[in-house]
Amino acid sequence: MRLGLVVLAIGCGDGKDATEDVGEADTDTDADTDPDTDTDTDTDTDTTPDLTPLTCADAACDGDPTGHWTILGQCYDDPRFEEFEAECAGIDVERYGLGGDGSIRFDGSTYTFDVGGSTGITVVVSPDCNTGCLNYQLPELGVDCTTTGEGGCECMGSPATESWNDEGTWTQDGGTLTLVSTASGGGSRPIEICATGTAIWLYDPNSDLAITGIPAQ
Repeated sequence: MRLGLVVLAIGCGDGKDATEDVGEADTDTDADTDPDTDTDTDTDTDTTPDLTPLTCADAACDGDPTGHWTILGQCYDDPRFEEFEAECAGIDVERYGLGGDGSIRFDGSTYTFDVGGSTGITVVVSPDCNTGCLNYQLPELGVDCTTTGEGGCECMGSPATESWNDEGTWTQDGGTLTLVSTASGGGSRPIEICATGTAIWLYDPNSDLAITGIPAQ
């Protein structure tokens, strides 16, 4: 008789209906109106310039220079660059434009040159090619070298570039322009040219100066 009472007490629980044990549903429909205002305040400390290699023509070619051109830099034809690269396959020399280096405009029969700025030069020497970083420095071109952690060299510089300011009239015969300057009292001089529509290259044999550029935007 006592056992039956115990079972009865467990089966009845607290006397509530079984359906009342289900918890009430959450009917809160409030939207989260707290906007995420966190901003990334990290500062990019990478100061490496975005360098664009200069593509310089090897020789004069026929082409129409008419238009407005942005000059990117000068094409330094220093024989030591070729000597460096001939020493070892792991030595690479590059020339870079450091932003706009001036402009040239050929309109009809007239021209205007306003060129001057800076051009970057890099010499990268792999560890297996390195015979001493001082051997690759070119002080007259502003190129200084540092030793890399692996034992190679990284050299970079920006030589002072010559300005080329002139205006006058021009005629063309194949890959040669004849410039008649009004700025220098009407003197004329031949200029080698290669214009492809997407790039221009000019070489002045009198000053041994070559420049390259792209159409102005």
